[in-house]
Amino acid sequence: MSMPRGLQASADFGACCEWEVVEDEVEPAASERRRCQDDGRVYTLDAFIARYSGEYCTRELQAYWRDCCRPLTAEQAELAQDLQQAAVRQHHFFTALPQRLACGNGNFYLVSLGGWCGPKLAFRQLEGMDGPSLPWDWGRSTLDNVTHTLQTDFDDFLKADRRLESRWAAQGMCHPHGVICTTKGHAFWHHDLFHPRDRQVLGRRIQRFRGLGQFSPLLFVRAVVTTLELCSAEVLLDLLRQRFGDAVWLLLLVDWQVEDRALLFEETPALLVHTVREGSTPAGQHNSVAYRTPIAAALRYACSGEHPGPFLRLCAVSELLERPDGLLRHASFGENLTDPMAYEPVMPPPRAIEDAQGGLQRRILREQYENALAVEAKTT
Repeated sequence: MSMPRGLQASADFGACCEWEVVEDEVEPAASERRRCQDDGRVYTLDAFIARYSGEYCTRELQAYWRDCCRPLTAEQAELAQDLQQAAVRQHHFFTALPQRLACGNGNFYLVSLGGWCGPKLAFRQLEGMDGPSLPWDWGRSTLDNVTHTLQTDFDDFLKADRRLESRWAAQGMCHPHGVICTTKGHAFWHHDLFHPRDRQVLGRRIQRFRGLGQFSPLLFVRAVVTTLELCSAEVLLDLLRQRFGDAVWLLLLVDWQVEDRALLFEETPALLVHTVREGSTPAGQHNSVAYRTPIAAALRYACSGEHPGPFLRLCAVSELLERPDGLLRHASFGENLTDPMAYEPVMPPPRAIEDAQGGLQRRILREQYENALAVEAKTT
């Protein structure tokens, strides 16, 4: 039997690390209990059959229980093995810190704030600068998710809304599970929120993020999923500084631009926007390669004050957004988080118009629509 994935989680699923156990009224001490991969709950066989008997026949449910539900004994072994592997990786990271010092980057730490996996993949291309994974490294996220999570200290970061089979799994984009779990403003492409081991892994990453204050300075990097995010850049920087202190820098990467250029701001010296030229990724290479040079340049600038070149200094982010001279091409790069990041304009979602605040945001959206239509016309 092949039971479809994607059964809806209970409304309060994932609000904490506790796992609901659904049992029948018979004392279960002598009965084996297993976790259903589709709803994240633990059942005895009788309770499992009772729960889904209205949707599947008993034989199908028995086969699914046997082949697809995970015994809790195996689950505990997986959790213990994961902790051992994490300890080894942590040891390797701190052993490699002297190499970072030798590169002249001191105690600097690179932190991805997502958009997609590209920033983290670019870190791995910079010698000595990659570190253990953090919450936004391996998924897709909105800026609202990042700011909300910082404000609530990850209160509902792992609270699952949906668990979906993905059409991208056949292309290896949802390894290893073939599913995408979504929360409010975030999509987990490589972690199953219904799997205790993955929740344990993500819990460690949250704790690691909370402890980033031991590193200083910190360079946070985000690939924007829409140029509208630039309207909130200063708010994001303020939140990061409230949490980690003044030794914080923020780099925002904007794809599909006319040229590669760093934009600096007199009112917020710790904020950098770097435009990424359209077509700057060499043929046959991963799109994250285009981020490597901007990140390295921002790192040097934050460490030594060396200006990234070419660069342009403006008064404030508002000046960048209001300029009519084409310095910035506005685009949405795929705000449906269960689809991959786009590197050229796509249509912004309908809700963007409803959420637009003021004439500036509406003008940005209008340009996004026009640019998406122009790109679409070229490909048809």
